Amino acid sequence: MNDNDLMLGVFRVARLHSRLFHSTLDSSGVDGNMHDGLILHILSEEDGIAQKELARRMHIRPQSLTGALEKLEKDGFIERHRSESDKREQIVYITEPGLEREKIQAKVRDKSVEKLFAVLDKEEKKELYKLLDKIASQDLGL
Repeated sequence: MNDNDLMLGVFRVARLHSRLFHSTLDSSGVDGNMHDGLILHILSEEDGIAQKELARRMHIRPQSLTGALEKLEKDGFIERHRSESDKREQIVYITEPGLEREKIQAKVRDKSVEKLFAVLDKEEKKELYKLLDKIASQDLGL
């Protein structure tokens, strides 16, 4: 096994999770995707955060977030307002319909994650979390 095998393994699990999430979401009758779900999840935990900070938490560029936010705003799930202290900055807020959508997507997430990790026992899940957290927490200067 080499580092490329590890990368392929991470990719396969991510792809499996994406397929499982979308399949479960489709069967619930709700439109959406994982990016939308992550945006709503973050805002449900901390409402009224800067668009730039939201992008940082999602590990994407702020420009990559714009299209998703425009769609969520059009659908009535979020609102964006200019910051009072810095007019260049957009602050993102979740709406009541957005909170309702997040509750549905949270159930879908829980179902798909439970199914995905069902092959691991409690100790294996703890170890996997530690390893993934170690990888994700490193400072790569990005």
